[in-house]
Amino acid sequence: LKRVSFANDAGRTEATAEFTPKGQLAEIRCFSRPLLAPHANDAEWCAFNGKGPSNVTLYGSGERPRGLQSYEAGQLRKAEVLFPDGKLREQHEYTERGELRRVFFAGGVLHTESQLVKVTGSNGSESYPAQVKDFHESGKLVRERRWAAPTERGAVLALDQSWYMNGNPREKQEFITANGRTEERSTRYHDNGQLAFEGTYVVSERKTRLAA
Repeated sequence: LKRVSFANDAGRTEATAEFTPKGQLAEIRCFSRPLLAPHANDAEWCAFNGKGPSNVTLYGSGERPRGLQSYEAGQLRKAEVLFPDGKLREQHEYTERGELRRVFFAGGVLHTESQLVKVTGSNGSESYPAQVKDFHESGKLVRERRWAAPTERGAVLALDQSWYMNGNPREKQEFITANGRTEERSTRYHDNGQLAFEGTYVVSERKTRLAA
């Protein structure tokens, strides 16, 4: 068996399971109830059996795992993507409010950590960034970005700051909006920590910067 799926009366696929040539699970897509029996055990994989969250291993063309997933009543709660050597490459945690996403270097050190928030509007649900942190392979934090609380129109960057490898601040940009006017407060530093530049700008609707 290579693939089994279930489609509703409108022809829309609602649940799917795919397998490797050796019969190992390669992909799983869950619905709000089990649909694939007796060909596939989505009742267990998607955690409809009342035993708590599931832990599902996904395989590639070889025998080594390429990812791990955890479901709860058909909802994906956790997902991991692995490098060919089995080390963690990506990690995703899902809640009703959004997602926590981590990406790792091949050596296992955290590369990027992102927090996404979900906004439900007239056109459905969209995910927007709330915070993103970038790390060097040494493990040191080198950049952080934060966004203001998103709306249906999107998310607006509120803070962008970075650091030198010695830990001293490198640059900081703050975006403050009040009374329909957005100001950018920019600060730059030398690698010894001394102030190099400081200024305030007015950001126009065309994203151009005018000295305040």
